[in-house]
Amino acid sequence: MARRAADHPLDVSSRPNIVPSASWFVVVAALVIVPLFVGFDGKDGFREPKNVIFIAAAILLVVAGALATFRRSSKEDRRSSVRTVPLIALAAVLWTGLTAVFSANRALSASALVWVMAAAAFAIAIDLIWRSRRAEAMAWCLVPAVINAAIFLCQRFHLWNPIHFAADVPEHFRYTALVGNPDDVASFLVAPAIVAVALALSQRKWRFVWIVAAALLLAAIATGQLTAIIACAAALLVMGFMRSRRLGLTIAATTVIATVALIVVYSPIRQRVANVTASVKRHDYAEAFSGRVTPFLAAARMAARHPVLGVGPGVFRWEFFPYKLEVEHSHPQLARAYASAFNFGEVHNEYLQILAETGVIGCALLVIALFTIARSSFFDSAQSERDALVRTLGLPLAVAVGVLCVAQFPLHVSAPLLMLIYVCTLCVSWGAVAELPMPKCLAGRTMSAVTAGVPRWAAVVASVAAVSLGSFVFARLCYWPYACNVRKKAVYDNMTILGAAVEKYRFAPIARSNLRVLGRCIEGNPLDIDLYMLAAANYRVLGLNEQAARTYETALAYDRRPEIYYSLGKVELDMNRRPEALQHLLLAVRFSRQYLQDLPTDVQAELTQTLQRDFPYLAGT
Repeated sequence: MARRAADHPLDVSSRPNIVPSASWFVVVAALVIVPLFVGFDGKDGFREPKNVIFIAAAILLVVAGALATFRRSSKEDRRSSVRTVPLIALAAVLWTGLTAVFSANRALSASALVWVMAAAAFAIAIDLIWRSRRAEAMAWCLVPAVINAAIFLCQRFHLWNPIHFAADVPEHFRYTALVGNPDDVASFLVAPAIVAVALALSQRKWRFVWIVAAALLLAAIATGQLTAIIACAAALLVMGFMRSRRLGLTIAATTVIATVALIVVYSPIRQRVANVTASVKRHDYAEAFSGRVTPFLAAARMAARHPVLGVGPGVFRWEFFPYKLEVEHSHPQLARAYASAFNFGEVHNEYLQILAETGVIGCALLVIALFTIARSSFFDSAQSERDALVRTLGLPLAVAVGVLCVAQFPLHVSAPLLMLIYVCTLCVSWGAVAELPMPKCLAGRTMSAVTAGVPRWAAVVASVAAVSLGSFVFARLCYWPYACNVRKKAVYDNMTILGAAVEKYRFAPIARSNLRVLGRCIEGNPLDIDLYMLAAANYRVLGLNEQAARTYETALAYDRRPEIYYSLGKVELDMNRRPEALQHLLLAVRFSRQYLQDLPTDVQAELTQTLQRDFPYLAGT
């Protein structure tokens, strides 16, 4: 039988050590701040600032782990078992690193590897530090969830909105809480809602949390996202039957009644259900699945052609363009779908995305992680409040996350991801499979055995090196992206001035100033495509079309977007490179016929003739 968790902290040395306390503070601060922080001074106020804090906190945890490693003695932590969470986390990092080596775009895969390493750092730190904590530690996840739920409900029912949006932003996308958009809010609220219900059910002193659970479930439902609603309902149903058959039947009946009431009373849900039903009846599955059939099929093709190693971590968005064209050639009806003009950066299905990017083994690791979370519920007997909580929470949480991954991408957005890491790691760390037997050849060996013979001066040097390296990585992965996000907004404002300026003599100084700023940002953050688009636009203001064309070509090395092909084609027309221009414009027009607009009449005619001759399935779309 699998071993239970041992109750000991990160470092049991008698020497004073602030590393565990500092790591605890970093994790809690990140858990609370990431979902609540909004960078109003940047172009992207939601995801980019949150990603920066997520990566920065992970860097601090890695540095803390390095410092703790060199403080441990050779007598510490000898054991005959291995912790499950670090084992899965390290396996994910190693496999992601291997697939990144063989990636179709190593620059993008390197960025994705950093993301996976950051997630692994959080999981390992939480497992090491929280393994001896009491059940109340799980409640930390409710703090940012309650705040975001309250703000979202105020936005949804037009009571108060702390964020001011431009006039052209659709009403639906103004319901953001402090997370980003309704999809992200829904993904973020699922796990804490299930945790609140589990706390209320498993411990009498936490019965007041029913109020929190009700608020979180109400906010999740108010997002109107069917996947999140189904995930919550499935988790509650499983939780009910785990407690008792009577409770399970009660929850099932309540779910049916609530579903009918929602469809009748709540117009967003009623309209969504009606649209899905009508689309399925006329076999319009692209509409029924919110236009996601095309990325689903594109990811499936990537996985079929690269079943072992995938196309590379983080490379789906770069490969989507050519695969979309192939999918629409095989399924012409998808070229007529309303979402055919969308350039999907994520599959909106974690299983397919991980399968396409990292192959069968990568997807298997995700399934193993979900199975491990579910298995944590199965104790022989619950001996403490913590055991009772995990027994109630583990399997329902795995079901909720499993459902959520079918039609969302919570593992690619920092706020939902950090929430899931915290809750799921605690479930496994406190659960029935917290430890696994270690192979006999490794029994009794730990990292301490490696560092035991290291002289004190060498440990100090290694610690200083770890801090220095962490500072460099922080500047590269955190400071530059955040600073460039702020500068990018300033450049956009300058471009607005250029568009409104009447005096032509003002164009050149502003454009040159923009290019100086953008050049530094591109050097520090070369994967940000918006920087290239802005730089090329400023080159065109200065009449430097050759530099603009090279900038667009560089951008295509990191993301093959239709607007880049379109802009490159227009520049090449201005440079009298008609054959190259028509080639690039044709790619953009094949992606979406909207790019035919605003082109010269003769170019439109030639592209239309080419479409009718070589791509007749696009006619009339």
